[in-house]
Amino acid sequence: MRSSGPGQGRPPDVRLSRAVVALVAGIAFAPGLAGCAGSSQHAGGHPAPSASASAPAAVSAEAGTIHIDTAYAATSVRSDDGSMTAVYMSLTNSAGTQVSLVSATSSLATSVELHNTVDTGNNAETMTAVARIPVPARGAVKLTPGGYHIMAMGLAHPLHVGDRMPLTLRFSDHHTIHLDLPVRSRVDSGQGDDMGDMKGMKGMPGMVLVVR
Repeated sequence: MRSSGPGQGRPPDVRLSRAVVALVAGIAFAPGLAGCAGSSQHAGGHPAPSASASAPAAVSAEAGTIHIDTAYAATSVRSDDGSMTAVYMSLTNSAGTQVSLVSATSSLATSVELHNTVDTGNNAETMTAVARIPVPARGAVKLTPGGYHIMAMGLAHPLHVGDRMPLTLRFSDHHTIHLDLPVRSRVDSGQGDDMGDMKGMKGMPGMVLVVR
């Protein structure tokens, strides 16, 4: 949801339970609370360490000066728009200048957005669409539950463990890379148990999530 201008009326904030917030933002709720990426290349991905022996291995790839590591998609959840999932990875920039992830697309999704989840205090988080995810010069950024991440919505079909998800990333230095991501369970990826569906949920931008 996006805030309307003066006089247009403001959409109500969405107040959700901890379980639903965990699904939307990818926040991991353990016994405590644990927080809850030119030329064109193609990468099937190189194996990276997985969270458990049975978890499909995440992938690694290169796009110009950006190294992509531990990239994967989580098992999907249901919404009024069909199914949605979150994508996580690590991005490392070897260049002397900042490079940003500026867009992502997938043939399996009607909409793919870059998101950030911000702690607003009072036990609440705000998840909003962002125009880019900056990767600092000679630095790194992690797309993780509870922070920057990629949301894919309107999936052609639900994603289960063992499935693959195609994803194309475009960067500000004009490099593009095509990934073939493994789908990992939320348990293996540290996001807690599968918590059902999200019926009644539509579009994500600017959504305010209040944890209760």
